[in-house]
Amino acid sequence: MQQPKFTGTTRAISKWQAYVSIEFEKRNNGTSYNARLSRVSDKEANEILVEQWRNMTPEEKKAVTAERVAELEQRRENRASGVRNLPLAQFVDIRETPSSHLPSQMRNAHDRTGAEIFAVVVRGENTAYNKPAVHFSSERVKKFFETVCTGTLWDIACRLEACCIGGIDEMVTSQQEKTLLLKAQLAGLIMAKLKNACRRGEPRRMFYSSFDEQITAKHGVIMENWPIPKFDNPSSLSHLEAEVVLRALESGATRFRSLTDTEWATW
Repeated sequence: MQQPKFTGTTRAISKWQAYVSIEFEKRNNGTSYNARLSRVSDKEANEILVEQWRNMTPEEKKAVTAERVAELEQRRENRASGVRNLPLAQFVDIRETPSSHLPSQMRNAHDRTGAEIFAVVVRGENTAYNKPAVHFSSERVKKFFETVCTGTLWDIACRLEACCIGGIDEMVTSQQEKTLLLKAQLAGLIMAKLKNACRRGEPRRMFYSSFDEQITAKHGVIMENWPIPKFDNPSSLSHLEAEVVLRALESGATRFRSLTDTEWATW
């Protein structure tokens, strides 16, 4: 992506800048809290410093300013990339950095090159203030992620934030719990549907591998339109398979049917 001007290279701190910093610090040290401070914009003070600077040799300039140059360089580096300790400073930093510049950069790059770009900004810790933000270069990027991830972009960002703050282990545990609950719900629905379909006694439990012998032979009930290749206990199904079977049973597309006496005898 072409970088904007504000992210270009920065100028090195000059000896003159360091000298001005040192001299104004000296002038303002010891000043009472209600007194007017000397500022870099003060014309008279600057004229004095310029004259002093002209009268110094290169060696003197280097000796006087070397330490302050290094200090100012470090301050600038910390402002640009240093870790923010206060949540408010972090919030302002993240708001002014990616959230304000990314959308326009992405749109410009997309318009120039046709490239599609997707970016999500979320908190890395729960003490931060910034809310999730999603940026995309075109509507087809938005549609892709919403289709593949089965949710809105806001949902996707919230899931990522939960993972970043809580950790992937928490996310995996949560998914496993959802799968267990889904399978339990499916097993309960299968048993309820089976009992409701039986007119010749009530089965005490559901059988899968021996369905013909235990259910059809004894109670005259068959299963119609099972939606997945294997007819198996819900505990052996994947999350997706269990969900498919559950929806099919709820809609009536898959059902238990009690055979007529003639059908049962023929069977």
